[in-house]
Amino acid sequence: MDLALVTGGSRGIGRATALMLAQAGYRVAVNYRKRATEAQQVVTEIEAQGGSAFAVQADIADEAQVVRMFQQLDQQAGNLRVLVNNAGILFTQCRVEDLDAERIQRVFATNVTGTFICCREAVKRMSTAHGGQGGSIINVSSAAARLGAPGEYVDYAASKGAMDTLTKGLSLEVAAQGIRVNSVRPGLIYTEMHADGGEPGRVDRVASSLPMQRGGQAEEIAAAIIWLASDSASYATGTFIIGMIFKCMHSIIAQISNKKHFPVRTYIDGMGMCACLTIRDNMRTFGKRYMLDKFTQPAVTFDGKDSDTGMSGIYGIICDQ
Repeated sequence: MDLALVTGGSRGIGRATALMLAQAGYRVAVNYRKRATEAQQVVTEIEAQGGSAFAVQADIADEAQVVRMFQQLDQQAGNLRVLVNNAGILFTQCRVEDLDAERIQRVFATNVTGTFICCREAVKRMSTAHGGQGGSIINVSSAAARLGAPGEYVDYAASKGAMDTLTKGLSLEVAAQGIRVNSVRPGLIYTEMHADGGEPGRVDRVASSLPMQRGGQAEEIAAAIIWLASDSASYATGTFIIGMIFKCMHSIIAQISNKKHFPVRTYIDGMGMCACLTIRDNMRTFGKRYMLDKFTQPAVTFDGKDSDTGMSGIYGIICDQ
């Protein structure tokens, strides 16, 4: 039975992912740092459903512990075929002017350095150049990497931006070695992590600004991760899947398309959709690619005038290959 490792697997998106990977037939290693009881509960639930799993302790910010964790995986039957870099931390919301070096270093140690080390160890085991059978690495980023999380946790957002660069670079580095590297960028998802930032009700506070008028569930993000890990995504690498809402995308595009002088074309890039707007004024023509990050009213300036295009509050992303 092939192995799958989920870091930060004791709660939230990690927990949901571990359960779904087990349902997909993997023996799942549920990593945790301190939440041993919760990690064991995930293992117990998987086994109750007929799956196979075990808990493995390691602080992802500590290189020695990460190396030891992977050595423990080596003692298991089966080959490591999936790594989900889900472990991440953030601290209480604050402005950049109030940050200190210790906090920034702690965030980057887990979210960036730890992810790098996990990827390094996984590549050593998955790469066909090292005698491996290939595999899939999925990094759990955040919409904050695009939005910046101003006034809340720019340090966390910056760490996820670094993770995105790792995803792109590593995907190109190991593509010919049988390893695919992709990412999901969850947006406003109901997990305990918002409490870590000091606002457990954050999703409900901003849900009304989202197109679907609700936050997402961990299982919805896990489903995207499972797809990326599957053979159905065998030709996808270096791709970012937004964990946000596209239900109103077509209506947005239609609204913009109906505006004089603003033809719109859309394309699919991996699993992502972007709107490309050709914006014209009376003097010149220029193109601008809108990533559908977060627009606030007035959303865009058309012909020198502020115009509400219906894009206010849209979060997005996607696949800038």
